[in-house]
Amino acid sequence: MQVIRLLENEAVGSTLPTMLPVAEATRESLESVPALPPRGSGPFNVFSFDAVWPSWVALPGWEPVVGASAPVAVIFPDPLKLPLQSNKNGVPKIREPTLLVVDKDVTEVAEGSDQLYVVLESEESQDLSIKSGSRVLGARVLGRVIIALRPPVPTSQDPIDWE
Repeated sequence: MQVIRLLENEAVGSTLPTMLPVAEATRESLESVPALPPRGSGPFNVFSFDAVWPSWVALPGWEPVVGASAPVAVIFPDPLKLPLQSNKNGVPKIREPTLLVVDKDVTEVAEGSDQLYVVLESEESQDLSIKSGSRVLGARVLGRVIIALRPPVPTSQDPIDWE
């Protein structure tokens, strides 16, 4: 999983932002979040939302995000639930929330795929898992992970004085 740290100015906005609805990391939230086109319309990229959804996030209009059919953002407040987030001793490397951008339109795993998917282990569970395509085996796929984002780090208040 490629994880990118947002720069502070990217989190605030970009010239052509993308608006995505934000879901919690539960089955119910991900299934009910509206799947809308990632781009607005017209020369000013104006967004108009017919669906009512309480949480939205503005992201830069990166090609993988705007190229998805139904991208949504999913917040994972617990980084231990994500793959590649701990070292070999099980100690977490990242101790901060992570935002996954997921394409809800992709609900089947391509044969031999090494991409990551959001899956539901059992129909009775609300918990989501992230698995590579080769490890999905019988789990219900709720979407393909496009990108994982960490929050921006605030700029230092104490700048380094270089001599």
